[in-house]
Amino acid sequence: MLSGRHAEVQRREESRISIALTAAGRIQVFAGGALEDESIDGLVAKAVTEENLRLEEAVGSDLRSLLQSLEHSVNLVREAMARLQETQGLASDP
Repeated sequence: MLSGRHAEVQRREESRISIALTAAGRIQVFAGGALEDESIDGLVAKAVTEENLRLEEAVGSDLRSLLQSLEHSVNLVREAMARLQETQGLASDP
């Protein structure tokens, strides 16, 4: 049987949430001992379905904001690729 202090530590461990974005464009969420893995494309596709936009009561400015954020992210990836190419030569995938 766990003492009160040990039970509290265990509960904190179980409630930790970790979110990571891989260089390959996967979003990984670790919560409650389980790992969920989703592509950025898949997440965006779910976000912009007609039903989700209706449920979120999204307006044009929301989608413009999403688009600007994604375009900024694309530019960051392009800059990272250029840096890699300059420093170590970026291997092209087949």
